[in-house]
Amino acid sequence: MVYTDHHPNSAPTSVYHLYFKDNAFYRSDGTLLKVFEELPLFHDMGERGSRIYSYSEAVWPESFCIDDYIPFGRAWVWDVASDVDGVPYCVFSVCRRDLGGNGWGYDRIWYYWAKWSGTGWERKCIARAGRPLYDKERDYAGGVALDPANPFCVVMSSNAHEPFVCRRANGAMELCNYPLREDGAHSLFELTLAEDGTVQSVREMAAGTGAIRPIVARGADGRRGMLWLEGDYKSYRDFQTQIMAEFID
Repeated sequence: MVYTDHHPNSAPTSVYHLYFKDNAFYRSDGTLLKVFEELPLFHDMGERGSRIYSYSEAVWPESFCIDDYIPFGRAWVWDVASDVDGVPYCVFSVCRRDLGGNGWGYDRIWYYWAKWSGTGWERKCIARAGRPLYDKERDYAGGVALDPANPFCVVMSSNAHEPFVCRRANGAMELCNYPLREDGAHSLFELTLAEDGTVQSVREMAAGTGAIRPIVARGADGRRGMLWLEGDYKSYRDFQTQIMAEFID
């Protein structure tokens, strides 16, 4: 499982991972955290999973990049999966607020993909997610998901004008109020990643349709199903959407 310290609306958040096996909770490296009978876990007293992403307010040192963290960026978890060897992977988003102005219109979100290397978590910023879905939930992106049978396959929703530009051409760090699609609508993309998380290929599945909240599932026979919402989503109480699906044998 992956989780944060709080809801990011309430306080700064990092991302952590732990797993449950044989009636006990373990950190990513197999270190015993607590047996079931001794629950709960006291997070604020140090009983935490392995840290995937660390919140920081520090300005980037010269050797750091957007893969490491975003200054003042609050994280929010989206999906977790493992490969055939049990190695865990996850995707999450990081929101930086008030870039160039005040209010949610100046918030920007980035998507991250991470994997356990055996000794630590390795992160990669894979895309711009765009602006939050609405003003009351400033950390809610369109959504990102992993194929549970292939953690190098990622499905994501974005309303950024150029979703896959995370670095400037000269290699400098990118932290800006990047442009959105003119119509503000979200599009859906399927990505294929390399071993290090670099985006190798992109398939645009639904362009400017308001496609959000993708989920990928696998049947017992291995058939893949992908589902998402499509339409006008203004808040969880105000929406006109339909459930869309794509099935691949």
